Amino acid sequence: WIFCTVFSLHAQSDKIRIILKQPPPNLMGVGNMWDLTLDNTSGGDLKIYLLGTATEDKDGLIIEGKSKVFTIKPGKTSYKYSDFSGAEIKYNNGRYKEIILRTGNAPEGNYTICVSAFNESGEVIGSENCITQPVQQTGSISLISPSDGEEVDPVQPIVFSWTPLPKAEVYTLKIVEIKGEQSPDVAMKQNRAILEVNDIKTTTHHVAPSQVKVIMMGMKCAWQVSSGDVQSEVWSFKMMSAQYQVIVDTVIIRCDSLTPNKYNYQVKVRNNNPNGSPGPLNPAKASIVLIFPSPLVSAPTIPTTPSPVGGIPYMGSYVITGSATFSSFPSFLDFTVKMEDNTNPIGFNATTVYRVNTPMCNKNCCENFKRTITNISIIPASTPGAYQFNATLTAGPNKIKKIVANMNYFEWKLTNEACKKCNNSSLYWGNVNSVPSPTLPGFSSVSFTPSGSVNSYSHEVIWTGNGSNMNSGVPLNMYLIFPLKANLSCCSDTIKFCINFSFTDTTCATCDTSICYTYIRNVTTGMGKIYDEKIQKMKIDDELMEEENKDNEEYKKSYEEQEEMMKKKQFEGESQGYRSKVTISKRAVRNNSMKAGKK
Repeated sequence: WIFCTVFSLHAQSDKIRIILKQPPPNLMGVGNMWDLTLDNTSGGDLKIYLLGTATEDKDGLIIEGKSKVFTIKPGKTSYKYSDFSGAEIKYNNGRYKEIILRTGNAPEGNYTICVSAFNESGEVIGSENCITQPVQQTGSISLISPSDGEEVDPVQPIVFSWTPLPKAEVYTLKIVEIKGEQSPDVAMKQNRAILEVNDIKTTTHHVAPSQVKVIMMGMKCAWQVSSGDVQSEVWSFKMMSAQYQVIVDTVIIRCDSLTPNKYNYQVKVRNNNPNGSPGPLNPAKASIVLIFPSPLVSAPTIPTTPSPVGGIPYMGSYVITGSATFSSFPSFLDFTVKMEDNTNPIGFNATTVYRVNTPMCNKNCCENFKRTITNISIIPASTPGAYQFNATLTAGPNKIKKIVANMNYFEWKLTNEACKKCNNSSLYWGNVNSVPSPTLPGFSSVSFTPSGSVNSYSHEVIWTGNGSNMNSGVPLNMYLIFPLKANLSCCSDTIKFCINFSFTDTTCATCDTSICYTYIRNVTTGMGKIYDEKIQKMKIDDELMEEENKDNEEYKKSYEEQEEMMKKKQFEGESQGYRSKVTISKRAVRNNSMKAGKK
């Protein structure tokens, strides 16, 4: 029961099944640690890395290897050493390192190769799988690759490898053509070599593409390796015939700015087919035959741009364009592209599938865009009507290259219209003054809208730069111009204004925020209280205005009573001077009572 439980838990964690390939007899090199098949049973893509070890029965651990993180798709995938470029290899025994690097094979011994799979977090998702490999030094040479009868791609270099011969210093590789019904052994003895390479000092040799050209496409060949009087067996291989292919160089996906859930695409296809019918270097036609996931039937794919009438010439390329609309945005698109020969499309054609990840469209780019205006203060300046506006601007996470401040709302209310000064200049109706210039550290240029205004003031200010980090806040200093009022003890006013701040970051995303404030100026000094309407949701100080208006009504009533009394006194023969004295006295009494009430 305990064994069954452990096995069940172990199986649940094994999302990757590791199948190691047994090396050829008496061969044990670094590459054999990575010759394997991985079976992803999770049903989805996984990001993993592999750890491999090679131990010898007597000397213990001799090699450790760790691959880079890579993505494996569901199902079985075969890998070779060349698929793990950049893997970390550590030799724990200097003698083995010298022999393996010099000969390509480990010395005699009994070896165990083990490989495990891990996810990015270092958790085991593929249990260790091991194979044993004995290596004995014999007096013969055994061929390894290409395997006997293998078909070889003429476009790629051919890698020939074999087991080492004890005490051998150099090897000779010989390749001959197999003619007609000849066996490989007969061809090696009777036919002239089409390629012979001498003085090879390792057990591997790469035949470059320039050398491969001497071996014709479709040709069947025999090969053999020798060192001194010792010869290997004779194996055969065949060069593949020309294969028709379609190459997709690039796929560009862009969101359609007008239609929701719609993508516009550009697919660049290249004709790299050297053979066709009736002769080589034929033009070819290309088309997109399928898009997955399928676009909406109600909004069919716009017909793709067809290939040129004469086809795509050999080594030429062409961009197929089109668009597709979906019910919701897919995370990827698979384009099935077909290429076919102009003259013989049935005999020469190929298809390929190219996957591209899709960008997010119609996404609120301001969702994670930080933008706040804090620490606001307004201080009267020495210039009449000018007020220093200070604040801290915070924006990010990306660097900010442009900021626009626009005073988009302004309202002024007086306690008495008689307090208004006779100055109708637009300067005083809620503007930003250019003298002194608004300052914002990190921005090299400041301008006003309209540009070059002769009046040197505006509702809108623009700061630009190469990109400033504003995540920790940047101090803003600018001068606002408010209306002038009479400097009388009975005059106070309320100013309500809103400023919209627009931020553009280095990715060209533009997001804004607005602040609205009510500023109540004191009677004579111009100093006042500022209320943040966003936070406190205050109305314009209605109570104060109501009190001021009530006071004005009482004063007006008192003045009318005095006027009536003066008329009576005047009728009775009182002088105008007495009337003035009484009027002044009454006002003084009222003012004194008002002051006492406020105290």
